[in-house]
Amino acid sequence: MEDCMLIVHQSNRLEELADALAEFCRPPLSSAFATEQVVVPNNGMARWLSLQLADRLGVCMNFEFSLPAALVWELWSAVLPGTPARNAFSVEAMTWRLFVALGQLPLQSSPALGSYLSDATDWRRFDLARRIAASFDQYMVYRPDMLLGWEAGREVTGQPDEGWQAGLWRGLVASNGDQHRARLHESFLRALSSADGLPERLSVFGLPALPPAVFDVLRATADWVDVHIFLVNPCRAYWLESLPDRTIAKIAGDRDPAELYLESGNALLASLGGQGRDFLAMVLEQECPQSDTFRDPESHSLLGFLQADILDLQQPGNDGLPQHEVAVSDTSVQVRGSYSRMREVEALQDYLLQCFADNPDLDPSDVRVMVPTIDEYAPMIEAVFGNVPEARRIPFAIADLGARLESPIIDAFVGLLELPGGRFDAPSVLALLEVEAIRERFDLAEDDLPQVTSWIREAGIRWGIDEVDRATRDLPAVPENTWRFGLDRMMLGYAMAGSGRELFAGVLPAEGVEGNDARAMGQVQAFAAAVMALADDLKGERSLASWCDQLEVLLEDFFTADENSDEMSAIREAIECVRKQAVDAAFSDAISLDVVREALGSQLAAPGAAWAFFSGRVTFCTLVPMRSVPARIVCLLGLNDGEFPRSDRPPSFDLMADDFRRGDRARREDDRYLFLEAVLSARDAIYLSHVSRSPRDNSELPPSVLLAEFEDAIAAGFLVEGSDKPPVVRKEHRLQAFSPRYFSPAGGYFSYREDLAAALNEHQELPTAKRFLTESLPEPDSEWRTVSVARLARFFRSPGKFFLQERLGIRLDEAEASVPSTETFVFDALQKWQLRARVVAEGASDESADGLARLMRASGELPHGAAGPVIVTGMHQDLSSFLSRVDEARPAGVPVARSVDLRIGEFRVLGEVEQVYGSEYFVVTAGRSNGSGKFKFDERDLIEVWIRHLVLSASGLPLRTRCMAPDEDFWLGEEPEAKELLEDLLGFYWEGLRQPKTLFPRLAPKFFSNRIKDPVKSSRSAFVNSFGKSGEWDRSPEYQLLWPEGADALNDEFAENSCRLWGPILARREEIKKPRGGKK
Repeated sequence: MEDCMLIVHQSNRLEELADALAEFCRPPLSSAFATEQVVVPNNGMARWLSLQLADRLGVCMNFEFSLPAALVWELWSAVLPGTPARNAFSVEAMTWRLFVALGQLPLQSSPALGSYLSDATDWRRFDLARRIAASFDQYMVYRPDMLLGWEAGREVTGQPDEGWQAGLWRGLVASNGDQHRARLHESFLRALSSADGLPERLSVFGLPALPPAVFDVLRATADWVDVHIFLVNPCRAYWLESLPDRTIAKIAGDRDPAELYLESGNALLASLGGQGRDFLAMVLEQECPQSDTFRDPESHSLLGFLQADILDLQQPGNDGLPQHEVAVSDTSVQVRGSYSRMREVEALQDYLLQCFADNPDLDPSDVRVMVPTIDEYAPMIEAVFGNVPEARRIPFAIADLGARLESPIIDAFVGLLELPGGRFDAPSVLALLEVEAIRERFDLAEDDLPQVTSWIREAGIRWGIDEVDRATRDLPAVPENTWRFGLDRMMLGYAMAGSGRELFAGVLPAEGVEGNDARAMGQVQAFAAAVMALADDLKGERSLASWCDQLEVLLEDFFTADENSDEMSAIREAIECVRKQAVDAAFSDAISLDVVREALGSQLAAPGAAWAFFSGRVTFCTLVPMRSVPARIVCLLGLNDGEFPRSDRPPSFDLMADDFRRGDRARREDDRYLFLEAVLSARDAIYLSHVSRSPRDNSELPPSVLLAEFEDAIAAGFLVEGSDKPPVVRKEHRLQAFSPRYFSPAGGYFSYREDLAAALNEHQELPTAKRFLTESLPEPDSEWRTVSVARLARFFRSPGKFFLQERLGIRLDEAEASVPSTETFVFDALQKWQLRARVVAEGASDESADGLARLMRASGELPHGAAGPVIVTGMHQDLSSFLSRVDEARPAGVPVARSVDLRIGEFRVLGEVEQVYGSEYFVVTAGRSNGSGKFKFDERDLIEVWIRHLVLSASGLPLRTRCMAPDEDFWLGEEPEAKELLEDLLGFYWEGLRQPKTLFPRLAPKFFSNRIKDPVKSSRSAFVNSFGKSGEWDRSPEYQLLWPEGADALNDEFAENSCRLWGPILARREEIKKPRGGKK
């Protein structure tokens, strides 16, 4: 015993401490089977240290790296017989016991607590229980005397919330025994009398702080075995009485701080080192042997001088010390301001690329990037670093992501548990099918998803299982837009072809479901049935063990057994962990799914292992204590005011909040010391970034107070060589990465974005847009010369789109629109136009309006309740005058569908033309608004009418065509040269099958308007974005692909094509004037 002691090794560098640990561990233990015990602050440090030891010792084998709490429990177990293998006072076990106790607690025990619990759901009670358990866990570590006092029947703090907490604690002890950490700690200190069961030697490496109770255990253990503490001390001078300037000013008031012996030493160390100072004081109070291996920074850069000043406890510019002079080219400290998190990450990428270019020996593993919350930055990191050309590719890994963010399967599993408490909205349910393991379980392929999404959207499924489900939510029991409503429509649409106008047993068959879709349709029905069954399978209350059994069944029902086994194992382990929690807490009460989901979610939300650290890549991770292991380049992002240091508001009932003691942890103090660690751990350079301006109004946003103090220290202690000005370490980035200043030699910025440089470099012209197709395609097979009327009309509506779809099989407009999550409440502009068209098609009678309302309700298109029919009736009334005129103009007799089969040169034209009354073709349309409230013929619709007019005329039928829109009424007269014109159009069609034709129907009439002097110029204004109004080119992905030059496509060929098509139409157009006083 007399030879054993507590020994402290100090250094400002972790590498020196790793050397000392390696030498300490070099002598072998007495047994080849004994393990070297090393206590570390986190898994990241364990991984770094294992690599360092392997490098120094040749191999790192038989080392056991433990966290402090785990080691202390092992020591207690070795000394105290009967110490339980599992901690019955873990946060999880206490949570379940407290959950029961809160349900039985008299509400009058605490007015505030009683008010909260009086109407609390199970979930809220569980959440409160978990918070109380977390507080009790902290009390066991930092306030063991208070808990022991409660067990003795006395209150310690006298705070208002102490009484009910003491009662709950006594209840936990009474039901679970007193084998908790506070009691075990006391018993251990009394019982420790020999080295029996203790490790042969013990090392504590790199901990920035320890609770006093844990340190007491180490100090007592050191009486029997050697305990070596390897401690990072940023300063080799005595700095335990250094105070921040703000504290000195507060204490001194109007007096001279020097008279009171108050000093800060180094401003950064005094301000940021509070946590380390308290722990160091606690250790050095033991007057134990020390081994110091402080090392001066090798670099004489700005960063090196900062680290040296902290090491020597000096503040240049104060106390007669001269300011340091640094080269104007010094880049060891970089501070960057950006407009957003995305721009922060983009700027970081350029900075790292420059570092790798300037330092060929720099390895990606030499770079560490830390952010306050990795979940917020992960999408930006993936977007910027993950999708780049090889020339800009930097290997990277993201650590500390929660399991739900890393694993689609885990996220989907939790999503399934969230459905019964939600609305069963269509987007959430469809999102489950994005997970491969679920698709395979229901025999669906990824290629099926667009079709499935289309079915669900067109069937009108929005949310809710059925009308009964909606009634349980205190909403009207309306079946429309529910899953049952839509699935019935889909199945009926598969069983019987519907025209969209006939109901079967009150159900309108969905369109677009065909016989070839039987397999996918059946699997979608099975999947939807399984999802809807969750409402019954997961309802009510049951024991936690029963819930765990049900979750195992759910896992088997929805996921393939062998897909992503690691993720499936993680879910099963989480379920088993929750099951064991119930056993440990002897919990058998019936609970709801909300409580189970919360308990399971906390198990699945924990970050994964430390695999991402030191994997040969740039590591992105969360800013947590002692994460700042040495790296050549250290980058900190997100140093924003109000976000870092992070706030950690304790619960209002936390008895430690108003009773601070030395050794207590505080999140803001942790972050201050973490920032200091980051500065000290950088070997070559440190890069600090924050969002400095608002992207909305360019207003300035302040940095974190820590970053501001850091910049102030540089401004006060440093000068540029040969100047009386401080070095400029800050640079504000531009709003956009494509700002010309990044690509101009005089811009003061740089960028590695070659794609942007090619377009924006002021010394280089913009590249000429290249057309998608530069040569004509071969002529199609002869069967293409047989064309239907409908197909010919579709070609002339958009020749370019037809070319892409029919000749090349490219369908750019088939990107699936998202499925809405709510039913229709009001009609948007498109829905109003569609309703106008349907009202016009139905006719003028009131019965037609009622019938249309029934059909639209049966399809789920109308708002629920009385509002839907009112909308239809209102539109019908608006169009009543026009519909009356249509009825008056409609020819006598019954319309027929005329079949045509024409031979026009080498072409054959087949098809039917409806609405033919003898020698009159009668066409009615709802029209398209021209922006002035007038509804006239859409030019594309008129082209279709013209083609049918020519086909009928060429078939030998002397014919005129009546064209009616709400604000337009005209004839297309008989066309004696119909065959010749049709032959010309067919020739144009044949040309358009080989290369896209520059014909844009809505622009063609401009060449025949007396009000337009320059039709090409006018067309260009309407083709591309003009004065903030998007044109046809902007709205058409097909046009953008075929004619990337935009308005330049409107050339002489375009003018010729427009006249070729539109001239004959206008030649036969005869306007019909409305009667005086006529209305829509």
